[in-house]
Amino acid sequence: MKKFKKALSSVRVRLFMTLSLVILLIILFLILVNNFVFGQFYIYSKTKALKSVYETVNNYYNDAQNIDLETQLEKLAINNNFDILIKNNQNVNVYTSNKDFFSTLGQMKEMTSRFNNNIGEVIENGKDFTIKKLKDSKNDITYILLSATLDNEYLLYIRIPITSIQESVKISNNFLYLMARICYLDCCCHCNLCIKKIW
Repeated sequence: MKKFKKALSSVRVRLFMTLSLVILLIILFLILVNNFVFGQFYIYSKTKALKSVYETVNNYYNDAQNIDLETQLEKLAINNNFDILIKNNQNVNVYTSNKDFFSTLGQMKEMTSRFNNNIGEVIENGKDFTIKKLKDSKNDITYILLSATLDNEYLLYIRIPITSIQESVKISNNFLYLMARICYLDCCCHCNLCIKKIW
């Protein structure tokens, strides 16, 4: 027992254990930040991007004669990884960013009807727009969906999947858990070696 206490009072062991504890606390802090801040910051930045695209689309329709509207909308959709759906006053689709996938149109129609039935978590309400977090019941993917009325009375729907960020948080947490285990095992091995030397 005296030898064990002597090993723990060794400057080398105490320094190593302090360093290991600090590393473990930093890893714990990173996991907490990853879980609670990173996801919220991602949603905040995507909400900001949605509002910016809404304003841009509104400006395009206000000044439609000077631009190739479909090309500009396509660029917006591709650059931001958004699905865009625009409907006219008669509820007819004027533009959709994903013409090749008819299933996407069906999903967008389902989501717009769910949006209008007060389903989902409201992220932000503006004068002419609402942003919600919705879950697609068919494929179990969570989306952020903006619904807005343009100045010309067209309806604009923009959605973005947020499953990728949830997956990123999970992967980075798994990496941090692995680093914590390695640090813990290294600390245990180092302490055992020091104790054996003293014994």
